[in-house]
Amino acid sequence: MDGAAGLTALLDSVNAEDTEGFLDAFTDDAVVDDDGQFYQGLLQIAEWNTRRVIGLHVRLRPVPAPGGGLLVEVRAAGTVERSRVTAHWRLDRVEHLEVRAVPAE
Repeated sequence: MDGAAGLTALLDSVNAEDTEGFLDAFTDDAVVDDDGQFYQGLLQIAEWNTRRVIGLHVRLRPVPAPGGGLLVEVRAAGTVERSRVTAHWRLDRVEHLEVRAVPAE
């Protein structure tokens, strides 16, 4: 699986609230950097997922990103925000996921 297909699968698992599929997308020692808050390993990523992702019933939609990369529209609890998502892969799993909020235009 290439990076684009992997990120699409990751977004799809969030939108389907498929926690098992979401966690299966990461290596056992993966790191998530969510705006400077770090979560390492599947246990911490699972806790982050419960507090900040699937646990909040977020919905993600990729949107065109100026300058390349992946920009996602994040909908949760009536709010809409945008984040830039960058993933580094080891084989077919995410080794490092970086999420950065994008200021409103």
